[in-house]
Amino acid sequence: MKKSILLTLFCATLFTGARAQDTKEYKTYVKNDCLIHYCNHKGVTVVVDVTEGGLFVPNISIINNSGHEIIFEPKKIKAYCYAVKDYSKETRNMLTRYFDKGMDMTPLVKDSLVIYPYEKYKNKRNSSMFWANTLATVLVGSVDATLSKDTPDDRFWTRKHTEDMIDEGEAQRSIEMQRIDEGYWRANTIFDMSEHSGFIALKKRKADHIVLEIPVDGEVYTFLVDNRKRY
Repeated sequence: MKKSILLTLFCATLFTGARAQDTKEYKTYVKNDCLIHYCNHKGVTVVVDVTEGGLFVPNISIINNSGHEIIFEPKKIKAYCYAVKDYSKETRNMLTRYFDKGMDMTPLVKDSLVIYPYEKYKNKRNSSMFWANTLATVLVGSVDATLSKDTPDDRFWTRKHTEDMIDEGEAQRSIEMQRIDEGYWRANTIFDMSEHSGFIALKKRKADHIVLEIPVDGEVYTFLVDNRKRY
């Protein structure tokens, strides 16, 4: 398997570049030891930042100085990772070196990544937080009951501890729902001389790099991003 990957990567060097037909200029800047990816083209700047949410919850900002308004539809974003069966550390490092050198990775097969719609992601997070909080409360309640001497005071404090945990869990869940409501990308009109930012969520896969194809105003911005702290 390693030989076939090496051969594939060697063949990749014979190509002209991953974005040979893309005349846009892709650049990076540094934030918190990580490289932030951006591209400015025809008055539109697209920024991809994975420093907060991680590789699978990228933040995307669009700055519109095009002279006209833009309707951005995040449901048209596409995401991929490279389908590498041999996912050893050696193979990952080898791929990373090729990415860093700007080699064309076209010969490698790409797997599509699921991008959660707003409602589905919100329901997913709501459900996972509810059950995590419930299980934690039950576990701690069982420990409290085991250690309790079954006196009125002990029963009171055990019950209060359980209620406090439930309240704390509900508060955290409410904060997360608000974060998603306010920050998750949905279709928006971005007026000239303004910007809009939000995040999307991808279904996690075993990958160090992802490819994002972000359509904005008739152009597709293709970003190859990773989550390494490498500055």
